[in-house]
Amino acid sequence: MKETAPGLMEEAESIFDRFWRRHAGVYDLLFQGDSWKKLQYLDSIIALRVLRHLLSQGIVCIPIHDSFIAQAQYADQVESAMEKSFNSVFPHLKPKLKWALLFGEMLDK
Repeated sequence: MKETAPGLMEEAESIFDRFWRRHAGVYDLLFQGDSWKKLQYLDSIIALRVLRHLLSQGIVCIPIHDSFIAQAQYADQVESAMEKSFNSVFPHLKPKLKWALLFGEMLDK
């Protein structure tokens, strides 16, 4: 990749370096032992709980990594499911949810 897109590789390295400067406090934690496996597992538990909660309400939702796509009319239910699922794993933390564009319109949250 360095040979075919040197500018792209430089940009990727710059972004990577900025990311780890900002998150230096957790760098060693993530790359020692099996910490990354545990975090990835907890992420999957949260995602599955979101899907189960929404499905129990008859809401169809498409998961993409740590995001969820559903019809705009279910925004409140998705938000609630995400918060409840996150808090079931991390009871003393408040999740910071982000909303994305939906057909060119930002959901007011």
